Amino acid sequence: MAVADRLKVETRGERLVLVARGTLDGELADAIREPLVEAFTASLDVLIDLREITDYDDAGAKGLLRSHEWVAAKSRRSVYIVTRPRVRALVFKVIHGTGDEQTRPVSTPETAEAWLRDPNAPTFTEISLGRARSLLARFRAKLASRKDAPV
Repeated sequence: MAVADRLKVETRGERLVLVARGTLDGELADAIREPLVEAFTASLDVLIDLREITDYDDAGAKGLLRSHEWVAAKSRRSVYIVTRPRVRALVFKVIHGTGDEQTRPVSTPETAEAWLRDPNAPTFTEISLGRARSLLARFRAKLASRKDAPV
């Protein structure tokens, strides 16, 4: 399948929307980077929809990281829509690898729109830290209940 068939690019008001499908390989990752450069020249927010990405290879993962480095350097809000666990893990790695706090992975278009619309919405780091604290509190409570249990 040609790259043109695997990547839809459109501008919706103040937003660049990219919809990718199929396998994320180096060719598709390079095609994603091109409109990102134009989007930040025009000061557009970015929504990257990866729900139709079925898998990725090393070249695709590295290419997405390179593309996102451009996004992170511009400090603009952006969002990835992902539903497949493997692709979601890649997006987490990309966001973490670039140290980008202005980007968030979400699972629905509605959540993506809300994140881009509200500049006061919690960042990816804030959400992750909150979840980690919650998990740690549950773990500590479970440990405490085991210590108190009769042997």
